[in-house]
Amino acid sequence: MTTPSSRSHRRWPIYAAIAAGLPVAAYLIATSSAFLRGVVVPRVGSAMQCDLSVGAITLSPFSSLTLRDVRLAPTGGETLLTVGEVRLRYRLSDILRGRIAVSEATVEGPTVTVVTAPDGTSNLSRWTASLGGSPSAPRSGASAPTVLDVRNVNLRNGVIRMTEPAGPGSRTLELAGLNLALDSLTSSAPGRLNLGATFRMTADGTHSVAGQASGEFQLRLNEQLQLRELNGVFQMNATEASGQWRDCGRLALKLTADSTGSEIRQVRLEVTDQGRPAGEIQLSGPFDPDKKEAQIAYEVKGIGRSALGLVGAFVGVDFGATR
Repeated sequence: MTTPSSRSHRRWPIYAAIAAGLPVAAYLIATSSAFLRGVVVPRVGSAMQCDLSVGAITLSPFSSLTLRDVRLAPTGGETLLTVGEVRLRYRLSDILRGRIAVSEATVEGPTVTVVTAPDGTSNLSRWTASLGGSPSAPRSGASAPTVLDVRNVNLRNGVIRMTEPAGPGSRTLELAGLNLALDSLTSSAPGRLNLGATFRMTADGTHSVAGQASGEFQLRLNEQLQLRELNGVFQMNATEASGQWRDCGRLALKLTADSTGSEIRQVRLEVTDQGRPAGEIQLSGPFDPDKKEAQIAYEVKGIGRSALGLVGAFVGVDFGATR
């Protein structure tokens, strides 16, 4: 004869299996691509005042996150950002203890499109204005400095496109083939940043200048994760030009920077025309970013019309017959 007590003893393994299986099922559902795309992503988009979509998500909560086919458009506006793939590799246990430990951060094929309206606003400016923001609450007491350990940061094959309405004075600026690599960003050692891209600037559909840009910098942060030191070189070389900017096709710019968090030791912009000096600007002096004060000495040497033309191409100014 089977008593109620014996039946309950036979069923306890079933109850134990159900109790153990519920957390596992909840974990699988909460980390599934369908749940994240259907529940989490729309909530994030709503909080960010934008239409946000992700084609696929792979999440391992303790170690990695991969997003594919990301699209962001400000609510009611044109698409601002598309990304082919985002990959993050991290250690959640370290992050929970206050150490930002990221072993990889890769963005593949991002495209940023900024469209300016006739009133001067753009899909970017309208979106940032809609985000608003509230003043941060003052910190109570001293807090331990954040320990940063970020490595292998890469942006590959990016595009940044800025367009204005068609008509007189319209301009289009495009950076393509944008690649950026940062080997490390830590609280204790300098990091090395390399970048490269091609550029093209067009005005009124008839005036244009195009070329290549590259740079290599070394940077270091302090304990508050503010820039402590930056030095390196950035170069731009025009390879073709037409219209009112036709003289710019021979120019090259070289920017050399050596700065700390409180002093510009030297910033030098050199312009050459077919390898010959065509102008130079130098800056140096102390500054206080907290007080927004600076004592900067500058020196300008021999900036000619062709050099001003290249600058004017990017700021939308025609210096004409300036000497």
